[in-house]
Amino acid sequence: MAFGDICGWICAWSWGLAYYPTLLLNYRIKSSNGVSIDSISLSLMGYTAYLVSVCLQLFNPEVRSQFQLVYNTLPVISSSDLFYSMHGVFVILVIFSQCLWGAKLWGFKDRLKRRPHRITYIVFSFFCFFVLFDWFFQNSQYRLLNFVMDLAYFKVITSCIRYIPQVLQNKRRKSMYGSSKSQLLLDMIGCLFSVLEIGIKNDRPLAEALSLNRGKLGLIAISVLFDTTFVIQFWLYSSDDSLSHSIEMDSFKYRAK
Repeated sequence: MAFGDICGWICAWSWGLAYYPTLLLNYRIKSSNGVSIDSISLSLMGYTAYLVSVCLQLFNPEVRSQFQLVYNTLPVISSSDLFYSMHGVFVILVIFSQCLWGAKLWGFKDRLKRRPHRITYIVFSFFCFFVLFDWFFQNSQYRLLNFVMDLAYFKVITSCIRYIPQVLQNKRRKSMYGSSKSQLLLDMIGCLFSVLEIGIKNDRPLAEALSLNRGKLGLIAISVLFDTTFVIQFWLYSSDDSLSHSIEMDSFKYRAK
């Protein structure tokens, strides 16, 4: 296996495993209050869009031929990207179930009925409109290719938006209880090896290689930015609060709205 492929798989495993510390921490403390349900909902939308984009780039001959005609190369997408996106959808669905039905399905101590914010529903409506419009109303010769690339861009957009509710929730709670440092470490490792994969697999000038992979690089840049923000929040806020105090404070602030 080439070193570029090894980097791709390390990236996929790191990003894939990054969600497990949160999932396991929720189960250990019997609470998902540390996780923003809006963040998870937006993540699910983004991963679904990215999964469709990856599948079409890997397996659709028309997309691959159009990509080669436009960019004079095949998509820099591999089976590791497919694994990453499929696994991401699965794990996020599990965490989503912890947030929505933690008490019923997981035996959590959470007392709040959590629902996504209306802004999240607006983003979801925009996503559905975007998909339908992009598919049915584009008259471009490369309609399918544009659709695939736009799905990747939508993943970048949702990745940017999805971190914001989590940052705001941490700030509101003044606590990082329920957040995992291991997730940040694995996420950063994934970013590093993803950049290495792009650099090794591309035999083109750097500027052109960056342009061809702007969707993936956008994800990396956003991840690094918000991972740094979470590190700062870990430094500012305590992560050692008792579970009962955390839940009581969340309940109080929820009722106070």
